Amino acid sequence: MKNDNEKQVKESKLYFQKMLMKCASLLAVYENFTREIDRNIMFLYNSCDYGLYYDCLNKEETSFSDKYILEVLHLDKTFIKKNMNPYNEKTSNKDIIKRKEGRFKANIEWCINQNLITKEEKQEIEKIRKKRNEIAHDLLNVLEYEKLEIIEYSINKIKEIDILFNKRWIYEFENDDENVTLESIDPGVQLIYLLLDLIVD
Repeated sequence: MKNDNEKQVKESKLYFQKMLMKCASLLAVYENFTREIDRNIMFLYNSCDYGLYYDCLNKEETSFSDKYILEVLHLDKTFIKKNMNPYNEKTSNKDIIKRKEGRFKANIEWCINQNLITKEEKQEIEKIRKKRNEIAHDLLNVLEYEKLEIIEYSINKIKEIDILFNKRWIYEFENDDENVTLESIDPGVQLIYLLLDLIVD
C-alpha cells in the first residue's frame, strides 16, 4: 500500500511538472508569434529597424510611420491626438505601443487581407489567446483543472500557424526567386520549435 501511494505521488509530481513546462511553452510560443507579426509589419512599414525592435518598443517616441498608422491601425494622426489619450493630452507614440491588444488585432486583420493568415487560423488564434490568458492570470486553476492534451493542442496549433505565417511572409515579401515554392521554404522558426520540443519533452 505504501509503495502504491509513493508511486501515485511520484506520478502526480511528474504530471504537474510536465503540465507546468507545457504551460510555459505555450506562453513562450504565443509571445514569439505575436512579436514576430508585429515586428515584421512594423519593419515593412518603416516603423522600426528589424534588428532593433525591442529597443523601439522601449523608447518614448518610437517613430511609427504615417502609412502604418493609416493602413494597419486605420487611424489618422488627428484622431490619435484627440481621442487615444483619456486626458486629451498630446498623444505620444508610446500610447500606440501601450495599445498592444488593439494593435495585434489590427495586425491580424492586415495579415488576413494579405493572405498571410486565414480566417480559420484567426479563429484558432483567438481560442489560443484565451487559453494563454488563463495560464498567465490563473495558472493554479489551469494546473489543477485543465487537461494536458488541451495545452499540447494549443502549443502545436500556434506553432503550425506561426510556421505557415513565416513561410507565406518569406514567399510574399522576401523571395525574389521565381523557382521557389511555398512548400520548399523552411523558416528559421521551424528549427527553433524543434529545439524547444527537445527541451520541453
